[in-house]
Amino acid sequence: MRVFLILSLAILSACTMAKEITLPDGKQGYNISCNGTANSFSSCVEKAGEVCGSRGYEVIGQNGEKIPYVNSSGSAFGGAGGFSGGYQTQMGMFVNRNLFVRCK
Repeated sequence: MRVFLILSLAILSACTMAKEITLPDGKQGYNISCNGTANSFSSCVEKAGEVCGSRGYEVIGQNGEKIPYVNSSGSAFGGAGGFSGGYQTQMGMFVNRNLFVRCK
């Protein structure tokens, strides 16, 4: 079950999305998210081209970060026959990337 959940999150985090925002100068722009290990900033650039089309765009800013995670689960049982059970640990990275653009 956990493997399915983690795989589902990885697939969902691989989407590239554009959200319309108001930039600090009051003009409209886009926050393009290209999160996940399956993406890169080139995915953001491609989405910016789709959103702005032939008008082109100006990059206002970008940021990105890797956030490590560890997930442990399991249990141990003690009885007359000794201890039994075990733990499972999963480690990885959540990768967040954002490109801020304004269409020309």
